Amino acid sequence: MKKLYILDADVIIHLAELNKLDSLFKQFEIYFSPIVFKEIQYIVVDQKTGERERINLKNRYGNRVKIIETQGISEFIKMKKKALMLGKEFHEGEYEAIIFIQKHEDYRFCTGDAGAIQFLAFLGLSEQGISLEKLIGNIKGMQKNFTEKSFRGNIKHGKQLRIQYGNIGGINE
Repeated sequence: MKKLYILDADVIIHLAELNKLDSLFKQFEIYFSPIVFKEIQYIVVDQKTGERERINLKNRYGNRVKIIETQGISEFIKMKKKALMLGKEFHEGEYEAIIFIQKHEDYRFCTGDAGAIQFLAFLGLSEQGISLEKLIGNIKGMQKNFTEKSFRGNIKHGKQLRIQYGNIGGINE
């Protein structure tokens, strides 16, 4: 089965800073939540000049850029409530992606956000997360939060939260 990847904004921004977007899109079709796509579709840091460059990912990479269909607002509110009960809060695009992968097991979510990775593990979705390093390999200049070691550490912490909090108040339903 073909692996499908949903990327968070931090991943795209980091790869743009490292001038590695072209190699990413040559290898994979990349999926985005609607919120993340709106956030990153036009502004990317140009590593050569240090200035911001305006690009349209759809124009630049065509059908290699995909947008997932999101769930209703009630799913979003329930997910956010679960995260807040754990003291975790992250961006709306990360919530959209996590809600989506709960219902679509063939997708993997790639982010460098520690809280979102921990929440994946708490929800029992560890196998549906992937580090940037595992996705494309270790590249020069990769920030620590995108490494497999960091990802595994956050997964471990999320699993500990799952054990610690269990299903208190229906949090893990």
